[in-house]
Amino acid sequence: MNIPADSWFHRWLRFCLLLSQSHSTQNDIVSALVELSQNIEVFEGQPRACDLYALHDEIRNTFYRALSRLEGDHWQAGLYALKEISLHTTTWLQGARSGPLPIDELIELCLSTADTQEKRRMSSTFGRELLAHENRGNEYYDTHARDQLLLTRLHLAAGEREFAEKAWRDACLYLSSYGERKDITVYELLDPLKAAISIDPNRVRRCLLDVQPVVERILTHTDGKETDHAIHQWLDTAAIAHPAGALSYLAHYGIDRLPSFGDLDHAIPHALVSLVGRLA
Repeated sequence: MNIPADSWFHRWLRFCLLLSQSHSTQNDIVSALVELSQNIEVFEGQPRACDLYALHDEIRNTFYRALSRLEGDHWQAGLYALKEISLHTTTWLQGARSGPLPIDELIELCLSTADTQEKRRMSSTFGRELLAHENRGNEYYDTHARDQLLLTRLHLAAGEREFAEKAWRDACLYLSSYGERKDITVYELLDPLKAAISIDPNRVRRCLLDVQPVVERILTHTDGKETDHAIHQWLDTAAIAHPAGALSYLAHYGIDRLPSFGDLDHAIPHALVSLVGRLA
């Protein structure tokens, strides 16, 4: 059967044919996975790789069958080819992953096919690299939590208790960072600060500095429902408590949008009024 290699989907069909042949060797399977991991254009082809929703389970099943036929270094090579497939076929819609092989599904493949201690050790190292802090994307906190819980299982299976405990703590941290949609817990940190300025402005400044990473990160790691106003409230309070600091923040934040600072410039009048009051 002659199947053209003009799209990722067609190349996957060719991979399925190779996988169905009992005489295919481990080298053949690894080579086919490597080929499938190269030159991926997720939004091109007919059908596009991003439109294969109905085939996701079947695609993952073929990858499971492929890894199940590999041993030792071949298994590891196949795993790293699947990593490239995962990274280049995954898309996001409103913060949610989609694609033939998202990272969490790849880790599930590790868990289900690592049937020797050698493979479990490889899986532990692989997962630690894949989900290293610098490689974690701008996704919702519950997505990061699920990843870390899966990583915990990888480490436990490999007997890596220290790494498992770290992944478990990271998962707990992510789970406590944001609850269900429209979680307004962050305002419990912000609401008291404005009233406390007249009592202890220096301490309020320290509190504003401590909470700054929170109000910045929730813009990326939540869907913004009820949370997107937190940075505005934080900056307005900072403009009153520390006007020079607030203006400096705005200068850095909006340097690429001069002469307009954009959607945070409402803090400028608060900062100016506060500065005038100190000079009076």
